[in-house]
Amino acid sequence: MTEDPSYPEAADLVDDPSDAANPGTMATSSAAPLPANEDERLAALRRYAVLDTAPEETFDRITRIAASMYRVPIALVSLLDEGRQWFKSRQGLEISETPRELSFCAHAILQDDVFVIADPTKDPRSRDNPLVAGAPGIRFYAGAPLVNPEGFKLGTLCIVDMRPRPDLTVGDLQPMKDLAAMVVDQFEMRVAAGAALEELEGAATERWVREMTEHQLLLFVEFVPTSMAMFDTELRYLAHSRRWAKLRNVEDQTLIGRRHFDVFPEVEQIWRDRFQRVLAGEVLSCDEEEVLLVTGSMEWLRWEMRPWRHPDGQIGGVIVSSDVVSKQRQARLELDANSKFLNAVLENVQDGIVACDAEGRVTLINGGARELLGLPHGPLSMDPIDHQPGLPGAPADQRLAGAEWPLLCALAGQRLRDTEIAISPPNGRHRGVLASGQPMMAEDGTKLGAVVSLTDVTERIEYRHRIEESEQRFRGAFETAPHGMALVDTDGRFLAANDALCKMLGYSTEELLRTDFQSITDPEDLQVDLGYVRRMLAGEIRSFQMEKRYIHKDGHTIWGLLSVSLVRALDGSPIHFVSQVLDLTDRRRTEEQLRQAQRLDAMGQLTGGIAHDFNNLLAVVMGNLQLAVRSVDEQAPAGQRIRAAIEAAGRGAELTKRLLAYSRQQPLEIKAVDANELVATMHTLFNRTLGEQIELETVAAEDLWVCTTDPTQLEAAVLNLAINARDAMPEGGKLTIETANARLDHRYIGQNSDVVPGDYVMVAVSDTGCGIERSQLDKVFQPFFTTKPKGRGTGLGLSMVYGFVKQTGGHIKIYSEVGHGTTVKLYLPRDDGTGESLQVRRVEVEEPVGGRETILVAEDDPAVRDVAVELLTDLGYRVLAAENGAAALRVLRDNPSVDLLFSDVVMPGGMNGVDLAEQVQLERPAMKVLFASGYTEAAAARLDSARFSGSLITKPYRREQLARRVREMLDRP
Repeated sequence: MTEDPSYPEAADLVDDPSDAANPGTMATSSAAPLPANEDERLAALRRYAVLDTAPEETFDRITRIAASMYRVPIALVSLLDEGRQWFKSRQGLEISETPRELSFCAHAILQDDVFVIADPTKDPRSRDNPLVAGAPGIRFYAGAPLVNPEGFKLGTLCIVDMRPRPDLTVGDLQPMKDLAAMVVDQFEMRVAAGAALEELEGAATERWVREMTEHQLLLFVEFVPTSMAMFDTELRYLAHSRRWAKLRNVEDQTLIGRRHFDVFPEVEQIWRDRFQRVLAGEVLSCDEEEVLLVTGSMEWLRWEMRPWRHPDGQIGGVIVSSDVVSKQRQARLELDANSKFLNAVLENVQDGIVACDAEGRVTLINGGARELLGLPHGPLSMDPIDHQPGLPGAPADQRLAGAEWPLLCALAGQRLRDTEIAISPPNGRHRGVLASGQPMMAEDGTKLGAVVSLTDVTERIEYRHRIEESEQRFRGAFETAPHGMALVDTDGRFLAANDALCKMLGYSTEELLRTDFQSITDPEDLQVDLGYVRRMLAGEIRSFQMEKRYIHKDGHTIWGLLSVSLVRALDGSPIHFVSQVLDLTDRRRTEEQLRQAQRLDAMGQLTGGIAHDFNNLLAVVMGNLQLAVRSVDEQAPAGQRIRAAIEAAGRGAELTKRLLAYSRQQPLEIKAVDANELVATMHTLFNRTLGEQIELETVAAEDLWVCTTDPTQLEAAVLNLAINARDAMPEGGKLTIETANARLDHRYIGQNSDVVPGDYVMVAVSDTGCGIERSQLDKVFQPFFTTKPKGRGTGLGLSMVYGFVKQTGGHIKIYSEVGHGTTVKLYLPRDDGTGESLQVRRVEVEEPVGGRETILVAEDDPAVRDVAVELLTDLGYRVLAAENGAAALRVLRDNPSVDLLFSDVVMPGGMNGVDLAEQVQLERPAMKVLFASGYTEAAAARLDSARFSGSLITKPYRREQLARRVREMLDRP
């Protein structure tokens, strides 16, 4: 046994460098050196003629024994050829050969004993071998050389395992040498057996060929798959096929040597005459002849009779072959009938049908195609289609190249569907044609040819041209109109739409032209709209106008003023509708805001009037009570009752004070106020009021502007909001009070019509409470409305804050998400230097910087989403939009070019903005994310401070703020 030097117990860990010149010494690289007698060894291997031969059971039995004996998954008989290792037998291995430079056996044939590598991963000769480092992961090898009688080592008998085997001994491996010797014995036996066979073959060949020729001829005739018989000149049977006897119902008789007419005496005279004609030298045949068989059935036969001759040329007899072709004839007749039926169908099809074979020769052209192409009826030319100028082409001034003809395109493998071409048939006018076609393939994938259908759409094209001419007359006004315009056919499908309409509805022009007006109309308005359309088509009205709701591409509703008129042809038939749509969405939103403001003002005037009158009554009541209490003993029951009445009147006075605040009729002391300082002085009051369960955080802006307001009322308003926040967090939570400078520009005013643009100081109060339903947000500032349980609030707190802020010339905004919390923002006018003016200073807006990157906006509120898309588009960005997290993921996966995700923090559907950002960064780690929230930055950051740091913009945001934050995010490294 040759020891493996990669193991510590081996005598030497490194081969002696002095042995490098000895070709039998193992090299230190994975590739083994060649034996010194390599040329002679290869010649000896080839003399055995065993390379690339089929598997043999003898050798497979030896490798099975080796695999079983040593319990390994792989055993091989490996032969080392020039440049490769080939396996005569293999157990547990699929491949039949490997490169020689990867072969372990190349090392083994350099040894005189069994060669072993107990763990190839630790041996420098094999650890870098791909068969060790990769699949199949060899971890043990042992190979016994195959040594022939001349001493040449032809290869090995080897075993391979996928686990190290350091425990094998010399005794364990001795049987491998015996098995290797058995392999060589088999090689020697093959050589000896081959020589003996050649000697025997030479002596027996002539006699064997002579005997086998006659025998094989008889076998051939007997088993030939047709009805055939061979006769001599006396018409005695010399041979016949089994099918001949079966067809004539004489399978149980011996025919050889008997005369044909003795076996079948009833044969008609016509057949006797035919035999005599053939014996005279004629060859007779018939493809179909109806014959009465001896079985009594009438069948159709295909037959042939011809003489056979001796070597000297004399006729030796007759050979007859015949077959029943009744079924084939019936099938042919049915096929002919079907073909005639199909041809009749094709001739009556209005569309043209043209087909060709695999060589491009026209094999079918129906009447519709002939008429369309101006071709005469008659036989087809067998020239290829590109040599037949009368077939589909273009007018002379727009001639198609031959390879562009529909039939040749289909023959080349293209599938055409409604491809429009123009043709110019002889002596006819130009025709517009829609071509559809495809190649024809057999079941085995062989190309049989191609077929094309041709539909005359000349009238449709001319109609389209009339539409185009009509469009050109007002295209300038159509394209540049500031409101939406569209042409709609009488089925409701869009024929054209201008940019204003596409932008209004959120569709591209191509998308809109693939739909109809029914699909984008709110279902509640559709029947009214269709009623007007039906009346116009019936001639009852010439036009109509209505306010209706459209469905934007992202699903939100748009209000529009629709004006429709019908264009008719000269004959009075309707051509198309002309629709004009004026976007009323902003106007309706403004009207609703105005109605809300008017409603609040009306309620303010009502409550103010009531408060004034009630104050007058309370003054009388309290004055008389105070006079009365002086005339009685205060400790007496009557005195106590009067004192209780005075206290109740005082609470009534406090209530009227709140009503006066809501109606903006309370007296204010307007001063220049530092909001940071005011909030700081309230800390003790907050701690006493809020309790231990509420965590308080204040975030004071640096360089905060001075605002003009009544400090006492501002303090009361902030405290009122803090108490509301505490009540919204019965189990505890976090309250954030934040100040900031704010600039409300004209774009913000577009969404909030009751605000004067300018500079403001913002004071925001945010909580982590239960939140307020969106449907209730527009009611929270109304007096006596409350979301608190019965008996827990008067409903005057927020209305008082609202009245105070409005009375100072400011603005109030509430933002809430159910389950996440609420933020109320107070915008107080910036002091202009006098400390007394309520006039808000006008804003000088800086020009923002945009870009050309692609931004995805994820926002569930349609109005907010539209504003964000419009602002970013106006800044030059390419903008995509999604209504929730799941939709945003789909858009991102379809658009790998997105540079920034701009997402709302709180969204419905089970995936908020933070969840969306986490999923996006798993899929695209480099993606930048900017969050938006109605909460202030400090309040929103409580959800996940690490993720929100520096990546949040608060609502409402100005165009300049948005531009700056987006640019900061995109420019981050």
